Amino acid sequence: MQFILTEEEYTKLTQTREQIVRDLQREMDDQLQKKCTKICDTVPVYYGYTGDPDMSKKLVPWTCILTRKAEGYEYYCDECPVKSICPNKHKEFSK
Repeated sequence: MQFILTEEEYTKLTQTREQIVRDLQREMDDQLQKKCTKICDTVPVYYGYTGDPDMSKKLVPWTCILTRKAEGYEYYCDECPVKSICPNKHKEFSK
């Protein structure tokens, strides 16, 4: 059996498909962001950017810039343990 679509039907069908793909991608990015933020807030890393030489030898959680921004602080992604997979498009790095 063969179906022939009008141009309008075809356009509507492809637009619906594209919208579904965008919605799924947004949902996956949201889930990944939540997991990345949780990991960054809990997994300890060496914190080497303080003036205290002992701090560079201690393992402490880095804390996500999204968490810090919500608390009213400016923060960076320099030592974030998940910066390579984080979906955040507005990563900040110190100069």
